[in-house]
Amino acid sequence: IDLFYQAFNEDRVVIEAQQRVIDRDADRPVMPTVHDRGILLYNRLKARLVAEEQGRTEDDPQLTASG
Repeated sequence: IDLFYQAFNEDRVVIEAQQRVIDRDADRPVMPTVHDRGILLYNRLKARLVAEEQGRTEDDPQLTASG
């Protein structure tokens, strides 16, 4: 368990530093990396389903955006 806390605390330092950078400019888009593929695909799917429900077409710029 001590090893778990040590590893988590090391990650926490990095995560908190990243959050401080995000908080400084909340309107700046976060640039996705290869590790963000799952959330990127989810966001695109959700945007497509919402657009379909609202009757928008697939050439809507929001559907091709990276977020």
